[in-house]
Amino acid sequence: MNHYNENLLLLSLVLCILIGAGVGVTNGLLVSLRNVPPFAATLGMTACVQGAILVYTKGIPAGNIPTALRPIALDGIGIVPFSLLICLAIGLMVIVFLSRGSYGRTIYAVGRSPEVARRVGISTTAVRVSAYMLCGVFAALAGIILSAYVGYVDPAIGGTYNLQSIAAAVVGGVSFIGGEGRPAGALIGALFLLTVLNVTTLSSLNPFTQLIVQGVVMLVAVSLFHLVKRSSIA
Repeated sequence: MNHYNENLLLLSLVLCILIGAGVGVTNGLLVSLRNVPPFAATLGMTACVQGAILVYTKGIPAGNIPTALRPIALDGIGIVPFSLLICLAIGLMVIVFLSRGSYGRTIYAVGRSPEVARRVGISTTAVRVSAYMLCGVFAALAGIILSAYVGYVDPAIGGTYNLQSIAAAVVGGVSFIGGEGRPAGALIGALFLLTVLNVTTLSSLNPFTQLIVQGVVMLVAVSLFHLVKRSSIA
């Protein structure tokens, strides 16, 4: 790869991350300034972005991912792919970042009670926007790795990942209403869900039955978690 192509690749990666950050900032502003429910804002923005991509690509997969990116998704250390190592590294950094710093405490404070956080001098808008921006950056990184794995740009790829990511967080103990849960739990939930997906994919079940099995396992896991949680509180 010559220097021109290297610079073009770097520019493309930076633009992808900036777009992800921009989407996150938009979500944060909708939630903070317009009082849009977070769940509705996220799903609505997802529909807008996916629609824009489909309009731009006309719904046709195209393009080739540069070979320099392919090893990130296809290679690894032993049987552990680099993509999983990157995920674990980011997860560990987030765990340390939220548990050791003041920023993590402000995020939990805003999540538990925005009004109380505002009264003690926390800028809830800044905290929310920055949190959504980080989510957008991480989503962009995940999209880059996924595209490197597939080898081309598919406008419809990742359509089921919204519900899967929500399920992983809930399995890991993250509350829908915010202010409760730990990044370590979300990471464990994601790894659990990944294991379920891999096991069902490698089984002899047809794809439609796989979806049923995955859904049942996720429902059972979430139910068991909340049952154990209620028992511990009691």
